[in-house]
Amino acid sequence: MAHTFTGLKLQGDLGKFGITEISDISGFVELPGGKVLSGSEWGNMLLWDAGLIKVEIGRKDKKSCHQGNIEQFFLDEGELITIGVDGFVKVWDIESIENADSKEENKIFELEPMSELKVGNDAQLQWMVKSAEGVGSNIWYAQDACGGIWQLDLSFSHISQAPLKIFSYHSGKINALTMCPNAHCIVTTGDDGSVRLHDYESKQTLCEQKFNAAGCSALWIPQSVNKESSSFLVGFSDGVVRWLNIIKNSNKHHKLSDYSFNLKQAIKPHSKKVTCISMHNQGKLLATGSEERTIFFFSVGLTLESIGFVNVGDCVVSLQWSIYMNKLLVACQNGTVLELAEPDRKNDTSVTYEISLKYMLINEFHFESVKADILRLEIEAKREKERIEKENFKKQNPDAKEAEEETVLENENEENSMPEKHPQGSVLRCIYGFDYKHFILFLVKNFTCNCILFNVISNQIEQALSLYPSANIVVIGNFNAYLTEWLGSSMIWP
Repeated sequence: MAHTFTGLKLQGDLGKFGITEISDISGFVELPGGKVLSGSEWGNMLLWDAGLIKVEIGRKDKKSCHQGNIEQFFLDEGELITIGVDGFVKVWDIESIENADSKEENKIFELEPMSELKVGNDAQLQWMVKSAEGVGSNIWYAQDACGGIWQLDLSFSHISQAPLKIFSYHSGKINALTMCPNAHCIVTTGDDGSVRLHDYESKQTLCEQKFNAAGCSALWIPQSVNKESSSFLVGFSDGVVRWLNIIKNSNKHHKLSDYSFNLKQAIKPHSKKVTCISMHNQGKLLATGSEERTIFFFSVGLTLESIGFVNVGDCVVSLQWSIYMNKLLVACQNGTVLELAEPDRKNDTSVTYEISLKYMLINEFHFESVKADILRLEIEAKREKERIEKENFKKQNPDAKEAEEETVLENENEENSMPEKHPQGSVLRCIYGFDYKHFILFLVKNFTCNCILFNVISNQIEQALSLYPSANIVVIGNFNAYLTEWLGSSMIWP
């Protein structure tokens, strides 16, 4: 124990790698004899004694104990168990490891595992815990970085059960969600590239399919296009848009689920991430937005037919078709909102699919949050008023040194709390509810989200609401006129 000004603290020894390559360590275990065994980035085990590496342990023929990092070590019933990102669970002899030694420098002590289990082809094991069923149980539960929870039988006998994935989730961030218009189902997609169909009433995942690129946006195709409401679109980080149908599996094909996805069409309108997808209410036009600053238009029929694309000058974050007119609102990340006319479906594509923005642009609006500037002016005005009051007080009380010192401290504290004078630009998150004259947008700046009701005809902000904190604004569902009605009755000036 070490004595510090904040109390007693544990004091450890700094380990030295010596001639061994320096490595990050994810898992370790203290052996019964007092030595410490840890993993390494390249998959071998390192045996530590008194802060120094005594020996490196590997397998025969220069093979590593695991392919990649060893995440966790366990001592269980006189055996050592390791798990790694390669998806293997391996059992080792503790006595051989404690007595491991190498007579030559840079020599690796060779040891083979007593037993091993491959959990899954794509599994990356991160954590494992033994079942609480009772003494002698060989059932373990493992967490997979690829989004799975596995049940493992580590009895290593001829009657051992095969690894069973009991739960499956997204691994990483969920980027998009779209809802079925006539059933208790949603489709989600995320950074792991998987697309999943969920029944939120029964809390079950009905089917899933994995793709090579991360999923970024999704849209359930309306009943005006697909009467069965069994189709949806997904946009991916590589610029591909896929039209997927949900089909019910026949009995002979039934394996893991009653449902599966069938690819109807795959197109690549963009070279970068597809950030948003929007379809006209009548289901005749589709628009996709991308990080590459373009919007691609399609006519919708049995498949998507290309019309052309327009360059809008900045990353597209949100698209919203007008409820009553053939107009499209485009929200760009830099705070610009464009009102575009419907593209000509007979656009000449013999030379290029590009459509000049000047032929489609109706209106252009620029939004910038000034909340931080207003707060700064208020603080500066307050400070100036206090400064004048204190100067008057000082003139009347020339011997008041304490008051002067307090003033300096207060000014320093206020200066630290002042908003930035030149804050980072506003970021437009999404836009919704475009009727014949109104739309709603969410603008983020300096950790403040501003929800704005804008009148297109009068070109004015009618109402605004400041939300704290901003974080990431995510809107689920289709608000349309309902959002406009709600905001009109509930929003107040900030």
